[in-house]
Amino acid sequence: MKVKDIRLDEAWKHFVEIKLPEEKGGKNEKLRWEKHIEPYFNDCYLSEITTFKIDVFSRNLKNKKLSPQSVKHVLSLLRRTMRQMSKWELYSGPIPIFNMPRFDNEATRFLTPEEARILIEELYQSSSSWLGDFATLALNTGCRAGELFKLNKGCVDKNEKLLHIKDTKNSKNRFVPLNKTAYEVVEAYMQEDAYYFFLKGVGPQKNQIPPIFRRTVSHLGFNSGITDSRHRVVFHTLRHTCASWMVQKGVSLVVVSKILGHSSLKITMRYAHLAPEQSLAAVKAVEDRFQETTPSKKHKC
Repeated sequence: MKVKDIRLDEAWKHFVEIKLPEEKGGKNEKLRWEKHIEPYFNDCYLSEITTFKIDVFSRNLKNKKLSPQSVKHVLSLLRRTMRQMSKWELYSGPIPIFNMPRFDNEATRFLTPEEARILIEELYQSSSSWLGDFATLALNTGCRAGELFKLNKGCVDKNEKLLHIKDTKNSKNRFVPLNKTAYEVVEAYMQEDAYYFFLKGVGPQKNQIPPIFRRTVSHLGFNSGITDSRHRVVFHTLRHTCASWMVQKGVSLVVVSKILGHSSLKITMRYAHLAPEQSLAAVKAVEDRFQETTPSKKHKC
């Protein structure tokens, strides 16, 4: 039986027209394709893209000094495109094996209470108040920046003091409880006329953290001498800080996962080391339960 085949450039046109609009980060995906995939594979048919060629392509990406995460993004895009052609029955040949690079890219830095206080105070002093409010909400709710930019009056449940977070990274809506500090920030924005609380202006920069945040962090010296991105303070550090503090205060990982909207508990497990006493308390509970029993009487022979 003849294999149904299609050229990669044609496959990409179909993918861009039909599938890419459904995905987040479409602009970045187009840039990855044009910069890395298109020049390398040129006019290849999908049947010509073998596992060997994928491994050579991956090596070339690494030789360009792309980070393992960036290499993974490029390979993932190519794989999704090929699989989609198969689903649409535009290609009936085999899908090659994509050997994804392994890496530990998870940020480990979180702020101390004193660092958080100084940072937020500095943001209020060195910029318009909205960025200080924005950072305060991120710290107290664990929400991602993209989620906070989308906040509007319809997202707030004033009676239950909850935020309804919609259109999230993993496409799962969730409710986030508001503590006193966070609710006071939200309540102030409820009084304003603007539809969104934090979206400012128009254009691609309207939902990005302004440079003043990075300059403030630099001014405070939080990243001095630190080259590993996992240990540098960025805006997302506030989300990690929220999670870390909750775990340190004894909040269960299941609850933390629910509040942060993690797609699986496995992601939340990165914070487990911050509460070793919970593991000790768990096994101590078994011991205490056993000791509640009355020792049995020994029978004489």
